[in-house]
Amino acid sequence: MIKKKYKYKIIILTKYKDLFLHNPYIWKTYKIDDSSFYSKILFYLFQKIKFDFIKEFSSNIKDTHKKIGLKSFPNLHLAEYHARGLNLNLDFRNFKPIVIFSKNEKKIFRKKFSLPKDFILIQSKGKTSFTRNKEWSVNNFQKVVNSNTNLKWIQLRYSKDKEDFPLKNIFNLYNDLPIRELFYIISKSKSVFCLEGFVNHVSAAFEKKTFLLLSGYLSKKNVTYKNNIVIHNLNNLTCAPCYKIYDCDIKNKPCTNNIKPEQVNRKINYYL
Repeated sequence: MIKKKYKYKIIILTKYKDLFLHNPYIWKTYKIDDSSFYSKILFYLFQKIKFDFIKEFSSNIKDTHKKIGLKSFPNLHLAEYHARGLNLNLDFRNFKPIVIFSKNEKKIFRKKFSLPKDFILIQSKGKTSFTRNKEWSVNNFQKVVNSNTNLKWIQLRYSKDKEDFPLKNIFNLYNDLPIRELFYIISKSKSVFCLEGFVNHVSAAFEKKTFLLLSGYLSKKNVTYKNNIVIHNLNNLTCAPCYKIYDCDIKNKPCTNNIKPEQVNRKINYYL
């Protein structure tokens, strides 16, 4: 949006260059490690120009009573929150991420992956190094799969996470996919069932029907897109959204424990 409106040359500094491959709006992309000397200088400069909200999402938070600054902006999408210090007057009403494949990539991925028609991608475990408050339990995801064995499920899994278990009764399982291959699998899915996080944002790039299991961690407006079918049980919960990075201190974490597999099944059966 910046490139279209202002014609600036866009330079990306990132740990993950593959996110931005083949993007015609970007002039240069440089890889930078978040623990490097240069990165520390950048974070210092960000703080000086009031971009401290960028840093709060960039590394693990050690303060056990920390809430993210997004709590003051429950009606802003994450992308707009990140951009607010730029004062660029961008329009986020129809915002969605963008992923672009080259013709050669598509050719390589087609040969590498033998994918069924109309499969559903499932991600049962999120990134917990930042917060554990989005989690629903792998056992609950398994119950949903067991109740819908007529569907072709493909699971995305991070094998280094000991709590991210392989699900049973699924068509296929992919462990630790490189980012570009993960993008391709998502692009070929019929729909996606996931927690709020990276997979949800990528699926929005391809406008996939995404069953988003939403905890009380963030506001719905912070993280959703037009392609989302949101599943939650937040009505009458005064603690949500909480924006807590530390583990939930309310008994039984009602925002996710109140969501039953049967509720998810009803949504899946209605929309599929």
